[in-house]
Amino acid sequence: MLIIVAAIDEGLASGFAGPFPHPEGMNLVQSTLGIPAHFTPVGIMPVGYPLPDPPSPSLKRGVVRPEHFARWNGW
Repeated sequence: MLIIVAAIDEGLASGFAGPFPHPEGMNLVQSTLGIPAHFTPVGIMPVGYPLPDPPSPSLKRGVVRPEHFARWNGW
């Protein structure tokens, strides 16, 4: 998580992917990244430049008051 936070602090995008659900997926990761067979990765953290993040269209709606979507002690 520290690597992900550090990447984001530098303006990059990052995340965590794993575990791999199929043994062939693991073999693909190991062969692509050149990881020796006697090591077993538990996940990967891609780091790169983020895509543009356009604002959500729902922001035009404004704030929705809780009374409009939540119920307390019944309908």
